[in-house]
Amino acid sequence: MRFVLAVLVWLAAAVGVCSAESLEQLYARGDALGRAGKFGEALPLIRQAAEGGFAQAQFALGTMYAFGDGVAQSKTEARLWYEKAAAQGHPMALYNLGLYYDKGIGVAQDRVRALGYYKRGADAGDGKAAYNAGQLLVTGDGVTADVVEGVRLMERSAALNISQAQISLGYIYQTGLGVPRNAQRALDYYARAEAKGFKVAAERGLSLASIVLEEGLALERDRQGREALRMLDLACRYGQFYACYNAGRMRLKGEVVAKDLNGAAASFRAACKWDNAPGCTGLGNAIVQGATGTADDLARTVKLATTLCDQGNVRGCHNLAIMKVQPRYKIYDQTGAMKLLAQNCFNKGFQPSCQPYMDMYNASLPKSSGGGGSSGGMSWLEQGLIDVLGVAAGTMSAMGAAGQYSAGSYAGYSSYTPPSSAGASSGGYSPQDRADFNQFISSVSAYGQHVQCRAGNPYC
Repeated sequence: MRFVLAVLVWLAAAVGVCSAESLEQLYARGDALGRAGKFGEALPLIRQAAEGGFAQAQFALGTMYAFGDGVAQSKTEARLWYEKAAAQGHPMALYNLGLYYDKGIGVAQDRVRALGYYKRGADAGDGKAAYNAGQLLVTGDGVTADVVEGVRLMERSAALNISQAQISLGYIYQTGLGVPRNAQRALDYYARAEAKGFKVAAERGLSLASIVLEEGLALERDRQGREALRMLDLACRYGQFYACYNAGRMRLKGEVVAKDLNGAAASFRAACKWDNAPGCTGLGNAIVQGATGTADDLARTVKLATTLCDQGNVRGCHNLAIMKVQPRYKIYDQTGAMKLLAQNCFNKGFQPSCQPYMDMYNASLPKSSGGGGSSGGMSWLEQGLIDVLGVAAGTMSAMGAAGQYSAGSYAGYSSYTPPSSAGASSGGYSPQDRADFNQFISSVSAYGQHVQCRAGNPYC
């Protein structure tokens, strides 16, 4: 008897598996016909699979009723089939039911009920449902506001690559809407949406990077070097090339942070790639003073010094002379270097060139003359002493104060607490903040464009 029961249980399970496979096959055939536009032929197959309890078929049949594909359009019928699929945890059915109650489509508008469906959809893995649930909770539009939970749901949506959530989170972290301001997180979210072609994200990211630049300069003004450099590097990383230049300037000068020639070169290089002239000049300055450079860096530095020298710039001529006696620049020319230094010293009165010229002249004299030269050439040059002379002479062009300091104050993104006289208002989370956020998200493309929205609906 136990054996017979076991066989019956096994047969029942086998029939269930077979039935499930059959329903899936029916749906697959119907889906293929529907994708080909043959809705009349698709309908009986999808309906049979839906009536048999296959959730994806139930969702598909609901969508056919929603749009009138192969059947008379009926939002009521669509909702009923969505509810059947949602009862089985179908993510998109849960999301669509959320939309129906959110926007009052075929039912009385009920934001609380909509939020319930959105949250269930989010738990089932639907990123759009998570985004809409987050919007409702952050704005408190028809539901009890819960910013912490709203942000958590939006972050789940953003992790599922929903660009609207990424843009909204950028705004939230930029403005501190119920969360601490965090420029790094805001810029990260904007960058992720920008990578998918969202122009609004690119514009907001660049605007925020400019604000971070201003804060970095204000921090430098207060001699908070490490924090200033952190903010400038952050703005630089997100395309604000003036921040790249100023980060390089700080590292090159070594006044409020430790001097770092290679770090300066990297910052200037980032600015120079955007054809920022001060950045390119700064890169040359760092290279002349001994920073490690690529072949392109060295060639650019030689070209810059040559151009400046041709224009009559004595610093440019001095540095070009220095380059002519350093093998790494590949323009070795001892006689040419001495000529440039002599012209600078005697004809133009540029004192920094005088001592190097006299040292080179003395080193070139025969030993018998009492000079300091050697038959092996000026080996002291190859030992790097000429780099020291280059530093002593200064850089290619004066690095002026233009753009160095800002009249702005701290926006609240830095971990540094400024003096009370420089502090910015802390702001707050108020009904106006909610209104501002509602206005912002109205500019972001909403999902469910196929649904006709009522006039004045903030989600459309």
